[in-house]
Amino acid sequence: MSRLGLKAGCLIAAIVIWFQVASTSTVEQTIGLPLHIVGLQDGATVAGSGLPREVLVRVRGSKLRLLSHRYLHRDAGEVRVDLAERRPGRTFTVPIERADVLTDLEVADIIEPDRLSIRIDGQLTRRVPVSLTTVGGLRAGYGHLARPVLTPDAVTVTGPARYFPDQLVVATAPLDLSQLDGIGSTTLHIVPPDVHLQLSEHEVRVIFGVGPLAERTIADVPVLALPDALGRALAVSPALAGVLVRGVADSLRVLDRRRLRVSLSTEGLAGGVHLLSPQVVAPEWAIVIGVDPARFQVIVGEGGPAAGNDGGDGD
Repeated sequence: MSRLGLKAGCLIAAIVIWFQVASTSTVEQTIGLPLHIVGLQDGATVAGSGLPREVLVRVRGSKLRLLSHRYLHRDAGEVRVDLAERRPGRTFTVPIERADVLTDLEVADIIEPDRLSIRIDGQLTRRVPVSLTTVGGLRAGYGHLARPVLTPDAVTVTGPARYFPDQLVVATAPLDLSQLDGIGSTTLHIVPPDVHLQLSEHEVRVIFGVGPLAERTIADVPVLALPDALGRALAVSPALAGVLVRGVADSLRVLDRRRLRVSLSTEGLAGGVHLLSPQVVAPEWAIVIGVDPARFQVIVGEGGPAAGNDGGDGD
C-alpha cells in the first residue's frame, strides 16, 4: 500500500507540475475563430457573398489555454467585422485587421482570409404558393377523386433581393402518380428556388384520393339557351339531355344532374331556327364524353324579351 500511495502521490505531483508549466508556457498556434458581421441596416443582408464561417488567426497564449480550445472546444473569441458605415450596392473588399479579432489571446497575424469580398443587398420576404411536381401517370383505369391537396400550400421565402427571380416558383420534389392508390397522404420535400433563399418550411404533406374509373349517363339534364344582348325570345328542343361522363366510380355514384350545366350560346345568331352543339360544365373530376343528342334545335325570335326555355329548370 505504501508503494501504491507513493505512485499516486508522484502522479498527482506530475499533473500539478504539468499544469503549472502549461499555464505559464507561451506557445504560438493557428486557430479558427467564427466570423460575425455586425452593423447591417434593418432589411439588409450579406447572404450570397460567399463569406467563410471561420477566419484562421495566428495567436500566442498559454499552452493550457490553447489546448483547452482545441480539445475541449472552449471559446477563444471571434472575428467581428463592422459594416455600419456601408450601404447596399456593389461588391466591395474589406481587410480584416487585428483589431477585428476579439480574444484574450495575443493576435500575431491574420492568416486566411485576410480580406473579405462583400455585397450588401436588400432582404426580401415573400409568401409564395407551392407547386406540386408530378411524374408518370395514374394506373390504367384509375382517376383522381379530387386534385391532390398540399399542406401547407404556401411558404415564406427570405433572402437577398438579387436572387429573387421575376417569376418565383417553389416546387415540391416529384410525386410519382403511378404509386398512388386509394385515399392517403405522403410527405414531399420542397426544392429551394436558389441556394441563397431560405424557406419557412422544408416539406409539405400531400393528401390524395385515387380510385377506379367508371362511366355513367346522367339523364334529364336541363338544356339552357343563353340569351344574347337583345334579349330575344328563345325556344329549345329537346329541353332535356343525357350527359355521359367518366370519373372515379365512388364519385360518379353521387353525381346528379344539378351539378351539370348544359348550355347553348345564341350570341350573334339571326332570328330563326338553328341547330347548335352544347357546352357542358361538370365537376373538375368528371370527364364529359358526350351529350345525347349531340345537337339541339333553337328557335331565336326576331325581337322582344326572352320568353324562357320550354323545359323550365328540369327539377
